[in-house]
Formats: sequence, structure tokens, C-alpha cells
Amino acid sequence: MLVWVAVRSVPQRKNVSTVFHAETFIIGLCSGLLGIGIFLLLLLPGNAIIHALTGSTDINAILPLGGAVILIILSMLLTLIGVLIPAEKAARKDPVTALRTE
Repeated sequence: MLVWVAVRSVPQRKNVSTVFHAETFIIGLCSGLLGIGIFLLLLLPGNAIIHALTGSTDINAILPLGGAVILIILSMLLTLIGVLIPAEKAARKDPVTALRTE
């Protein structure tokens, strides 16, 4: 939340798309970290189920660090791609006209 406030407090420049891209990057990073956190929490009951079904503690579900980093980067890229086209369209429009027609 603090980073979002810092991005919003930057004075508006002529290039509005830079602010959109910065917000998108932050949203993608936060969603990736949240997804990894939820997955790690779900590993606890998941491993318990695996251990109960197999009767052994030799098999464990894990998330390698490299995989987590790749998933976070993928989350940021997909969020950026999802916002890129609308942000470019919005940056080209006059704000008053865009609000009146939308």
C-alpha cells in the first residue's frame, strides 16, 4: 500500500502511461507474492494428505525457489500485458473527454 501511495504522489508528467506501468508492476508483484504465499500455506495440508494416502513421509510436495521466482515474474508480465493496451489508449485521450464518453 505504501508503494502505491508513493507512485500516486509522483507529480503527473506528460507521460501518464509511466504511472500506469508502475502501478501495474506493483500489482503484478503483489499478486505473485500473494499467490506464492497461498500456495505455500496450501502445501501444509497437501503434504498431510499425501502422507496419509501413501503411509510414508518420503514423498513431499515442494515449491522450488527458482519456480517461485519464475511464477512471480510471469505474474508481473501477464499483468503488464493485460494493462498495456488500455493504458496506451487512456494516455492518448483527453481526461475530460474520456470521462464524458465512458
